[in-house]
Amino acid sequence: MKDGDIIMQELFAFRQMGVSPDGRAIGYHTATGARSMFMQHFRSDGIELSDALFAPTPEPPAASFV
Repeated sequence: MKDGDIIMQELFAFRQMGVSPDGRAIGYHTATGARSMFMQHFRSDGIELSDALFAPTPEPPAASFV
């Protein structure tokens, strides 16, 4: 929250790289690099999330989508 307003930020996103011949989106899911503001709440509940979970995925080569 900032000044009483709820602020939202994407933690994960789908990066579209194109469209298949049959009209389906081609792409990959990746972390945005932002971390959840609730990490301490997760830890206090016994849930440990690796920092690697929030590291962005490198863009795969286009050939991997064919």
